[in-house]
Formats: sequence, structure tokens, C-alpha cells
Amino acid sequence: RPDHGRQLWEEGPGNCRPGYGKYDRALGIQYMLGVWDLLDRLDEEKNK
Repeated sequence: RPDHGRQLWEEGPGNCRPGYGKYDRALGIQYMLGVWDLLDRLDEEKNK
């Protein structure tokens, strides 16, 4: 759908295409890595 995603940095009006842009994808990956790191830390504390 053309209304998915957000427009960050230089992905301004007229520059964006429908769907999720490269910065939205990078931001999503960073969120997932943060969750993964949190789960690793919680597992380490549990196994002490």
C-alpha cells in the first residue's frame, strides 16, 4: 500500500516511493538487534 512506512531524512515529499524506505528498514533492524541484545542479557543473568 502506498501509505505504509514513514518519511525520514532526505526521503521527503516527491522523493519517496510506496512501501518502506531504506531508513525505515534500517531502523527496524536496529530495534530487532536491541531486543535480541536484551534477551541475551536476561538469559545471562538467569543462568548465573
